[in-house]
Amino acid sequence: MRLQSQKTAELPLIIASLAFLAFFIWEGNMIGADAKIPKAKRPATAERDLIIYEIPTKSATSPNGPESGTFKSLEKRIPYLADLGINAVWLSGHSLADKNHFYNIWTQYACVEPDKFDPSLGTPQEFDSMVDTFHRHGVKVFLDVITHGVMKGSPLIRKHPEWFKENGKKGSWGMIDYAEKKNAPREWEEWWVGLWVDMALKHGVDGFRLDCNAKRPDLWREIKKKCAAHGVEIHIFNESHPSKGYTDAITFGQGILVGSKFHPLENAEFKTIFSKVVKRTMEARDPRKGWKGFTRSVELSCHDMGWEKYPLDKNPYVAQGRRWLMGYACLLLPAIPLMMAGEEFDCDFRPLPNLASSLFNAKNLGKGRWLYGSWIDWSQIEKGKHSEMLEDTKRLIAIRKKYAEIIHAEPWEKQPNMKTLDFKILDSEKNAPWIPKPYIQWNDEKAVLVAANPLDAKDIEIEVDAAPERFNPKWKNAEFLVTDIWNENAPPKKMTAEQLKHLKTRVKKDKTSRGGIAILEIRPATP
Repeated sequence: MRLQSQKTAELPLIIASLAFLAFFIWEGNMIGADAKIPKAKRPATAERDLIIYEIPTKSATSPNGPESGTFKSLEKRIPYLADLGINAVWLSGHSLADKNHFYNIWTQYACVEPDKFDPSLGTPQEFDSMVDTFHRHGVKVFLDVITHGVMKGSPLIRKHPEWFKENGKKGSWGMIDYAEKKNAPREWEEWWVGLWVDMALKHGVDGFRLDCNAKRPDLWREIKKKCAAHGVEIHIFNESHPSKGYTDAITFGQGILVGSKFHPLENAEFKTIFSKVVKRTMEARDPRKGWKGFTRSVELSCHDMGWEKYPLDKNPYVAQGRRWLMGYACLLLPAIPLMMAGEEFDCDFRPLPNLASSLFNAKNLGKGRWLYGSWIDWSQIEKGKHSEMLEDTKRLIAIRKKYAEIIHAEPWEKQPNMKTLDFKILDSEKNAPWIPKPYIQWNDEKAVLVAANPLDAKDIEIEVDAAPERFNPKWKNAEFLVTDIWNENAPPKKMTAEQLKHLKTRVKKDKTSRGGIAILEIRPATP
């Protein structure tokens, strides 16, 4: 009887325990629907220190010929990318998409179903493996999101016509657009939020690039909030600059463009690049006009270079081996840099065999110039000029990281510690070529001076007025050590503040190893 009484007394406890266990399992499953304990720790890189590298998934690798890239083949490239030094990838290819809608090739932007991985790229498990490998190598993963709509034949339109404009009869880019905010059903909004929250929490994605801009910043705010509730901070960036009220959801854009997607970069644009990129990067923007909290960024190349009417005999990559563009106009600015896969080693542009020259017409197959359709030849990294450019790009990224307390992205409403410096060219020619002004960035401990030589025909020697009172008056009476950090073997030179007014440096001609720029560290000498 006593034993029976003990069992009877224990019964409520057992029931309670089982109920708790059932709730725990149910709650765990619910969390599993919203969150994933990552196999690899997410990289902790702050937004200001991002270095973003865009990868068109299908054409970035070619295990079985053109357009055969997959999550698995890309995963094999990750050690190379980590060695390059980038810390974030913008993956422009993951979801189910049309094979020839844009430029007659498969593109992420001809999205059919955003909630499904394209089977030609791999399985969800292979995607997760790739993301985990990126994370183990300290690289964040951002997905491209097509914000405006889907292809006309999408099953989503048949299942949910009310989710779309005029019940699936109206759209842009030859597609069908989602309903505008005032007409969007709450069911669609919940689906949209849940889709991208799951990508972040279940699949480990670190953020999103929004094609055609945010469209619904209110929903992206909600997505960020839900992720944050699970302890996951995601980055969301826009195709363009912000509109007022966006920046609590969207914190940076693709940035100031170094090149043009419509025309090849020519020498005549030296001045344009200086005024458009360097001078604009130095400016502070009015926070009342939507710029508060929006981070500076600069884009060297992206997939949209080589747009329609681009000359069919030109290379749409912007840098094309020019160190002054890679360093002076991109990687060494106080902005988030973005570059396209292959640009780091001066990749020859090789169009995919079916790449058309026209957006919607299959014309000039294999002759198009849209950079998304570049068939990357990785064997080039072992060859001459390509190998040299790769080593110089790695060196520039390493310098940016080493001097991260000085060279990092700043919010637009803040004036960065950056100034251009007066200089003259020490050249015997009467009509010296136009050379962009050197600039300097600093903190209380040291400064980094960057000068450019866009000429690929000759070296130049310049004299820079780097008097410390021009940028950091605290150093006015100090003595200094000046070190060439671009050419690592050069020993530091001792200089006085007066001597810094006439700082001389030689800048090798561009498109050569350690050419195109000069990078000097200036710091007060310790007693």
